[in-house]
Amino acid sequence: MISILSDDNRELLTKILEGLISVPSVKSESSDKAPFGEHTAQALRFFLNVAEAYGFKVADLDGYAGYIEFGEGPREVAVLCHLDIVPPGDGWTVDPYSLNIKDGKFIGRGIIDDKGPAAACFLAMKILKDNGWKPSNRIRLILGLDEESGCECMDHYRSVEKVPDIGFTPDAKFPVIYAEKGILHVTFRTPDDSPLTSGITLSADGGDKANMVPSTCRYSLNGEEFIVHGRSSHASMPQYGINAISRAMTDISEKLKAKGLRHTFVDFYTKYIAETTDGSLIGIGFSDSQSGPLTFNVGLLSISSSSVSMTIDIRYPVTFSKESIMDRLRSAASSVGLEISEDSSMDPLYREPDSEFVQSLLDVYNSVTGESRIPIAIGGGTYARRMPNIIAFGPVFDPVRDVAHQADEYILEEELFRCVEIYGNALVRLDELLG
Repeated sequence: MISILSDDNRELLTKILEGLISVPSVKSESSDKAPFGEHTAQALRFFLNVAEAYGFKVADLDGYAGYIEFGEGPREVAVLCHLDIVPPGDGWTVDPYSLNIKDGKFIGRGIIDDKGPAAACFLAMKILKDNGWKPSNRIRLILGLDEESGCECMDHYRSVEKVPDIGFTPDAKFPVIYAEKGILHVTFRTPDDSPLTSGITLSADGGDKANMVPSTCRYSLNGEEFIVHGRSSHASMPQYGINAISRAMTDISEKLKAKGLRHTFVDFYTKYIAETTDGSLIGIGFSDSQSGPLTFNVGLLSISSSSVSMTIDIRYPVTFSKESIMDRLRSAASSVGLEISEDSSMDPLYREPDSEFVQSLLDVYNSVTGESRIPIAIGGGTYARRMPNIIAFGPVFDPVRDVAHQADEYILEEELFRCVEIYGNALVRLDELLG
């Protein structure tokens, strides 16, 4: 069991974080040995080299993923983490690719999603191993490299490795997650032969990825240039950000109205989206008691003289279907001559909150923290959808302070150290549960 971290272990955790955060492991151009780009491969090599130096078994699975392992036996307790990150975006007050320690915080891109938790889980494994713990099963830390862009890493992992018998992914919130909303990425666009509104010269560009609330949108209206700023956040919680695209479209609409002008797409946006984040204006403001309300985020926008393209990230409640949402989106799009396509989707995930698996991790969390919380549902998508027998577990203690995908992403130092304690005890509990 793990309790308070020694100074040496805190120092080691900091050194690992420094190495991981310094690698800008955003997905990029692939190569034979780095299918998700050289920087993702670099992050994996760094981590595996650290683990191997401390006597762990390591493996690089063709540049798609890797693992760190100790213990013996045919069965496996696994922790699934990822080392890829989303782009930094705008608004940082520090270098996003350096570990900044300030006011009791670790700051840097990926520190909470998901490099910090990965380092915490490794340190938990190391402490257990150093203390002579002999698990009944193999303990494996799986490191993926494509979680933010489609999870192809886990598809490859399943094709070359055995699926874990039980485990968790520290890529969500505490105390423990029993449900994850469905995820749908949809693009609205003008047909190739669609005439755009005459008399208006409009272009716009905003957003970095569909699963981020865009922090900047630039547009040009009749030759005049503008830039609109917002505040980035994770697309599963758009209400905590400020969508720069939506702000820009509001600006454009007001400028056109002041001159007695109209633009078909701008009218569509202000009617069906405006600055809402729940999909209510477009007819999909669904909610249920199991997982809460739908969220709606315009993540990408491109307008040129001849075309419009807008990509939306939707997180929908577990009792609703993707088809019902697509039907309503198609109806709204067709009303103004827009086409719609489904870019990607993930079905909802639901586990019984009273199951022994969920309750075991909940008990670990409550025992370590002294709290009495209950399982929760989230809008985020984790590896739990791609790997059976896995559920999401931490690392965010306070959902209001979930700053994944935001500028100046951070986690409190003491909270990350507490994660080591929680995750170490969780590994022991799951090993016992597996038998």
